[in-house]
Amino acid sequence: MNTHLPVFDLANGEYVPEENFVPTLPEVVRLRAQLLPILITDKTAHVVYERDGKALKYLSLYEVSDELGVNSQFQAVQLVFSGLIEQEKDKQFCLLNLDSFDLVLGQENLIFEMSFVSQIGVKKLSAMSVENEDALMITPPGILNANPVWGYGGYYREGCDLHQIEQILFTITRNPPNTGVHLSRGNRVRPGATFVDSVSVKNLEELIEAGAAQISLNYGVDEEGEGVGQFYRSYQITQNNSAIDIYFKKG
Repeated sequence: MNTHLPVFDLANGEYVPEENFVPTLPEVVRLRAQLLPILITDKTAHVVYERDGKALKYLSLYEVSDELGVNSQFQAVQLVFSGLIEQEKDKQFCLLNLDSFDLVLGQENLIFEMSFVSQIGVKKLSAMSVENEDALMITPPGILNANPVWGYGGYYREGCDLHQIEQILFTITRNPPNTGVHLSRGNRVRPGATFVDSVSVKNLEELIEAGAAQISLNYGVDEEGEGVGQFYRSYQITQNNSAIDIYFKKG
């Protein structure tokens, strides 16, 4: 394994390796990031409530006009590196000199992407009346007596708090002669709900604090040309107006 950085040899003007050189790695680093929301592109999904084989009027899912509906039409929110990286020294943060390291991020300086579940096509909720009540509900993929919820999209609004960025869910309701929907945040779903989609109910802040974002500081390459360095895992995120700082520790 070649874990050295090149050292300039003044005698012959060439770079020569300094064997087994490993730079001092910071215990904690802080990256400045910006939020990049990505809108749902396909908004053709419809929902319908059907009772005893008779369908109410179809509803275009992404034409919900209340505040939650308008601001929950995102398929992802990205945290993108904005160019400032610092290290913790003596309980204070100072600029980290990257002359000895390569900061490894995703494409286009991506630090982390939070993806959301949204819908395409037609979603149907069918009910059979039992003693004048809609007692038996049948929903894809064939769940009986369920209170189904689907993923609607991700919530984002410029200037919103990080804990507000989360998966939004919906249930299909009836408002004869129309089909309706009820939107709710992931952490406010009624007990007993059946999740039709596989979704996470953690918000962006919770995910980052749980270590969902990872970066690497590389200081060399191995025999296969792969980077050699230190992985860091996120543990904290703070927000000051539009400035977002993500804290990483060795992991």
